[in-house]
Amino acid sequence: MSDDYGPWEPATAAELDQVFAGAPFRWWITGGMALELYAGYSWRDHDDADVGICRADVAALYRQLDGFCPYVAAKGQLNSWDGRLLADGENNVWVKDRPEGPWRFDIAIGDGDGQTWIYRRDTR
Repeated sequence: MSDDYGPWEPATAAELDQVFAGAPFRWWITGGMALELYAGYSWRDHDDADVGICRADVAALYRQLDGFCPYVAAKGQLNSWDGRLLADGENNVWVKDRPEGPWRFDIAIGDGDGQTWIYRRDTR
């Protein structure tokens, strides 16, 4: 992960479980960490920690992140997120524990519902 926007100190799977404990929406770990959790072992360090949710759950996500510092990452820019609904093309939220802290995790916003998730790069 590029340090262009500051350093990363990726959250662990256990930390993500704590952040999303009791969330009223479906969420999941994605990326390299998900592959390692599935395989049952780690083969490399991770530059970031990735979480996925469905776009319909964005309002609940903002409430779940109370106390964190979320930013919308879109079109090469990071902007503080005030909980507004995200527009098409705004597919990532980066999160810090505190304003001056490192990035802890990245949330990928995808289409879908309570049963199905649709990957934006391959809708099959």
